[in-house]
Amino acid sequence: MSREIQVIAPTNKERFLVNGLVVNKLKRVAAYARVSSEKDQQLNSFDNQIEEWNRRLVNDTTIDFVGVYSDEGISGTSDERRPGFLKMIADAKAGKIDKIMTKSISRFARNVADSINIARELKEIGVEIYFDNEHISTLDPTTEVLFTLSAVMAQEESRHISDNVKWTFSKMFKEGIPMVSSNLIGYRRDPENKKNLIIIPEEAEIIKLIFSLYTEGVGTNEICRILEKKGYKTRKG
Repeated sequence: MSREIQVIAPTNKERFLVNGLVVNKLKRVAAYARVSSEKDQQLNSFDNQIEEWNRRLVNDTTIDFVGVYSDEGISGTSDERRPGFLKMIADAKAGKIDKIMTKSISRFARNVADSINIARELKEIGVEIYFDNEHISTLDPTTEVLFTLSAVMAQEESRHISDNVKWTFSKMFKEGIPMVSSNLIGYRRDPENKKNLIIIPEEAEIIKLIFSLYTEGVGTNEICRILEKKGYKTRKG
Protein backbone atom coordinates (compact mmCIF):
# COMPACT_ATOMS: atom_id res chain seq x y z
CA MET A 1 0.00 0.00 0.00
CA SER A 2 1.51 3.28 -1.07
CA ARG A 3 1.86 5.99 1.55
CA GLU A 4 0.81 9.54 0.85
CA ILE A 5 3.73 11.94 1.22
CA GLN A 6 2.87 15.34 2.62
CA VAL A 7 5.26 18.16 1.81
CA ILE A 8 5.37 20.84 4.50
CA ALA A 9 6.56 24.17 3.08
CA PRO A 10 9.04 26.15 5.20
CA THR A 11 7.48 28.89 7.27
CA ASN A 12 8.04 32.38 5.92
CA LYS A 13 9.76 34.15 8.80
CA GLU A 14 8.38 37.47 7.56
CA ARG A 15 4.76 36.38 8.10
CA PHE A 16 2.71 35.12 11.06
CA LEU A 17 -0.91 34.60 12.06
CA VAL A 18 -3.02 37.11 13.97
CA ASN A 19 -6.63 36.05 14.62
CA GLY A 20 -6.36 33.60 11.75
CA LEU A 21 -5.08 36.24 9.29
CA VAL A 22 -1.62 36.16 7.72
CA VAL A 23 0.14 39.48 8.28
CA ASN A 24 3.62 40.77 7.60
CA LYS A 25 6.11 40.63 10.46
CA LEU A 26 7.59 44.00 11.35
CA LYS A 27 11.32 44.23 10.77
CA ARG A 28 13.23 44.58 14.06
CA VAL A 29 15.49 47.60 13.69
CA ALA A 30 18.30 48.75 16.00
CA ALA A 31 20.55 51.81 15.79
CA TYR A 32 24.19 52.19 16.80
CA ALA A 33 25.83 55.40 18.06
CA ARG A 34 29.43 56.03 19.09
CA VAL A 35 31.84 58.86 19.84
CA SER A 36 35.54 58.33 20.41
CA SER A 37 36.27 60.86 23.16
CA GLU A 38 34.68 62.50 26.18
CA LYS A 39 35.22 66.06 24.97
CA ASP A 40 32.14 68.25 25.32
CA GLN A 41 31.79 68.62 21.54
CA GLN A 42 31.90 64.84 21.07
CA LEU A 43 29.45 64.22 23.90
CA ASN A 44 27.02 66.68 22.32
CA SER A 45 27.39 64.76 19.07
CA PHE A 46 26.72 61.52 20.97
CA ASP A 47 23.54 62.90 22.53
CA ASN A 48 22.44 64.26 19.16
CA GLN A 49 22.97 60.87 17.50
CA ILE A 50 20.80 59.08 20.08
CA GLU A 51 18.14 61.80 19.97
CA GLU A 52 18.01 61.63 16.17
CA TRP A 53 17.65 57.84 16.07
CA ASN A 54 14.91 57.92 18.69
CA ARG A 55 13.10 60.69 16.83
CA ARG A 56 13.28 58.83 13.51
CA LEU A 57 12.56 55.30 14.69
CA VAL A 58 10.45 55.31 17.87
CA ASN A 59 7.25 56.40 16.11
CA ASP A 60 7.88 54.52 12.86
CA THR A 61 4.91 52.14 12.67
CA THR A 62 6.48 50.18 9.78
CA ILE A 63 9.21 48.71 12.01
CA ASP A 64 9.72 47.19 15.44
CA PHE A 65 12.30 49.52 17.02
CA VAL A 66 14.64 47.47 19.23
CA GLY A 67 16.53 50.48 20.61
CA VAL A 68 19.86 52.30 20.40
CA TYR A 69 23.09 50.46 21.21
CA SER A 70 25.88 52.87 22.08
CA ASP A 71 29.48 53.33 23.16
CA GLU A 72 30.46 56.68 24.66
CA GLY A 73 34.02 57.99 24.67
CA ILE A 74 35.43 54.75 23.24
CA SER A 75 37.81 54.47 20.31
CA GLY A 76 36.67 52.47 17.31
CA THR A 77 40.12 50.86 17.02
CA SER A 78 39.35 48.17 19.59
CA ASP A 79 36.16 46.10 19.57
CA GLU A 80 37.06 44.68 23.00
CA ARG A 81 36.44 48.10 24.51
CA ARG A 82 33.05 48.53 22.82
CA PRO A 83 30.52 46.62 24.96
CA GLY A 84 27.52 48.22 23.23
CA PHE A 85 28.79 47.19 19.80
CA LEU A 86 29.56 43.63 20.89
CA LYS A 87 26.13 43.28 22.54
CA MET A 88 24.44 44.50 19.36
CA ILE A 89 26.30 42.03 17.12
CA ALA A 90 25.56 39.19 19.56
CA ASP A 91 21.86 40.09 19.59
CA ALA A 92 21.81 40.24 15.80
CA LYS A 93 23.39 36.76 15.57
CA ALA A 94 20.89 35.52 18.16
CA GLY A 95 18.02 36.52 15.88
CA LYS A 96 16.87 39.56 17.87
CA ILE A 97 17.68 42.16 15.19
CA ASP A 98 16.87 42.24 11.46
CA LYS A 99 18.47 45.58 10.57
CA ILE A 100 21.16 47.81 12.10
CA MET A 101 21.28 51.51 11.28
CA THR A 102 24.34 53.63 11.98
CA LYS A 103 25.43 57.15 11.09
CA SER A 104 28.42 56.20 8.96
CA ILE A 105 30.99 53.51 8.23
CA SER A 106 33.54 55.37 10.37
CA ARG A 107 31.17 55.02 13.38
CA PHE A 108 30.95 51.25 12.92
CA ALA A 109 33.82 48.73 13.01
CA ARG A 110 37.49 49.38 13.81
CA ASN A 111 38.96 48.74 10.34
CA VAL A 112 38.18 47.66 6.79
CA ALA A 113 38.61 43.94 7.46
CA ASP A 114 36.31 44.01 10.50
CA SER A 115 33.67 46.08 8.68
CA ILE A 116 33.60 43.66 5.74
CA ASN A 117 33.74 40.50 7.87
CA ILE A 118 30.94 41.59 10.19
CA ALA A 119 28.82 42.78 7.27
CA ARG A 120 29.25 39.44 5.50
CA GLU A 121 28.58 37.39 8.65
CA LEU A 122 25.33 39.25 9.30
CA LYS A 123 24.37 39.21 5.62
CA GLU A 124 24.58 35.40 5.63
CA ILE A 125 21.86 35.28 8.29
CA GLY A 126 19.78 37.98 6.62
CA VAL A 127 20.70 40.89 8.91
CA GLU A 128 21.12 44.21 7.11
CA ILE A 129 23.47 47.06 8.09
CA TYR A 130 22.50 50.48 6.74
CA PHE A 131 25.03 53.34 6.75
CA ASP A 132 23.01 56.55 6.80
CA ASN A 133 25.58 59.07 5.52
CA GLU A 134 26.74 56.87 2.65
CA HIS A 135 23.22 55.51 1.83
CA ILE A 136 24.68 52.00 1.68
CA SER A 137 22.85 48.78 2.54
CA THR A 138 24.89 45.61 2.98
CA LEU A 139 22.04 43.55 1.50
CA ASP A 140 22.29 45.45 -1.80
CA PRO A 141 24.74 43.47 -4.00
CA THR A 142 25.41 46.52 -6.18
CA THR A 143 26.95 48.49 -3.29
CA GLU A 144 29.62 46.03 -2.07
CA VAL A 145 32.44 47.71 -4.01
CA LEU A 146 31.28 51.14 -2.84
CA PHE A 147 31.04 49.83 0.72
CA THR A 148 34.63 48.50 0.57
CA LEU A 149 35.98 51.79 -0.83
CA SER A 150 34.09 53.80 1.79
CA ALA A 151 35.45 51.55 4.54
CA VAL A 152 39.01 52.08 3.28
CA MET A 153 38.51 55.84 3.26
CA ALA A 154 37.01 55.78 6.76
CA GLN A 155 39.98 53.77 8.06
CA GLU A 156 42.48 56.17 6.51
CA GLU A 157 40.62 59.12 7.97
CA SER A 158 40.66 57.46 11.40
CA ARG A 159 44.40 56.75 11.10
CA HIS A 160 45.06 60.35 10.07
CA ILE A 161 43.10 61.67 13.06
CA SER A 162 44.94 59.23 15.37
CA ASP A 163 48.31 60.47 14.09
CA ASN A 164 47.27 64.07 14.68
CA VAL A 165 46.09 63.27 18.21
CA LYS A 166 49.38 61.48 19.00
CA TRP A 167 51.33 64.49 17.70
CA THR A 168 49.23 66.83 19.86
CA PHE A 169 49.76 64.68 22.97
CA SER A 170 53.51 64.50 22.31
CA LYS A 171 53.69 68.28 21.91
CA MET A 172 51.77 68.83 25.16
CA PHE A 173 54.08 66.41 27.04
CA LYS A 174 57.15 68.28 25.78
CA GLU A 175 55.66 71.60 26.86
CA GLY A 176 54.70 70.23 30.28
CA ILE A 177 50.97 70.70 29.75
CA PRO A 178 49.02 68.14 31.85
CA MET A 179 46.54 65.85 30.10
CA VAL A 180 43.36 66.51 32.03
CA SER A 181 39.88 65.53 30.93
CA SER A 182 37.10 68.04 31.54
CA ASN A 183 35.39 65.29 33.55
CA LEU A 184 38.31 64.65 35.92
CA ILE A 185 37.35 65.05 39.57
CA GLY A 186 39.61 67.07 41.88
CA TYR A 187 41.20 69.48 39.43
CA ARG A 188 40.50 72.04 36.77
CA ARG A 189 42.79 73.77 34.33
CA ASP A 190 44.19 77.16 35.24
CA PRO A 191 42.59 79.45 32.61
CA GLU A 192 45.63 81.75 32.75
CA ASN A 193 48.32 79.06 32.51
CA LYS A 194 47.63 75.71 30.82
CA LYS A 195 50.60 74.13 32.59
CA ASN A 196 48.97 74.60 35.97
CA LEU A 197 46.18 72.63 37.60
CA ILE A 198 43.96 74.15 40.27
CA ILE A 199 42.79 71.88 43.09
CA ILE A 200 39.05 71.93 43.86
CA PRO A 201 38.92 71.46 47.68
CA GLU A 202 35.52 69.76 47.98
CA GLU A 203 36.37 67.33 45.18
CA ALA A 204 39.85 66.73 46.62
CA GLU A 205 38.19 65.20 49.69
CA ILE A 206 36.57 62.58 47.44
CA ILE A 207 39.95 61.76 45.89
CA LYS A 208 41.53 61.39 49.34
CA LEU A 209 38.73 59.02 50.38
CA ILE A 210 39.25 56.89 47.25
CA PHE A 211 43.00 56.60 47.86
CA SER A 212 42.49 55.86 51.54
CA LEU A 213 40.02 53.06 50.83
CA TYR A 214 42.23 51.60 48.12
CA THR A 215 45.33 51.51 50.38
CA GLU A 216 43.20 49.69 52.97
CA GLY A 217 42.56 46.95 50.44
CA VAL A 218 39.00 47.87 49.49
CA GLY A 219 38.16 46.73 45.96
CA THR A 220 37.10 49.10 43.20
CA ASN A 221 33.50 47.82 43.06
CA GLU A 222 33.10 48.32 46.82
CA ILE A 223 34.64 51.81 46.56
CA CYS A 224 32.03 52.65 43.92
CA ARG A 225 29.25 51.45 46.19
CA ILE A 226 30.60 53.53 49.09
CA LEU A 227 30.80 56.67 46.93
CA GLU A 228 27.26 56.10 45.60
CA LYS A 229 25.95 55.57 49.13
CA LYS A 230 27.48 58.90 50.16
CA GLY A 231 25.73 60.56 47.22
CA TYR A 232 28.89 61.48 45.32
CA LYS A 233 28.45 61.92 41.57
CA THR A 234 30.75 62.23 38.58
CA ARG A 235 31.15 65.52 36.73
CA LYS A 236 28.53 64.27 34.28
CA GLY A 237 26.09 63.54 37.11
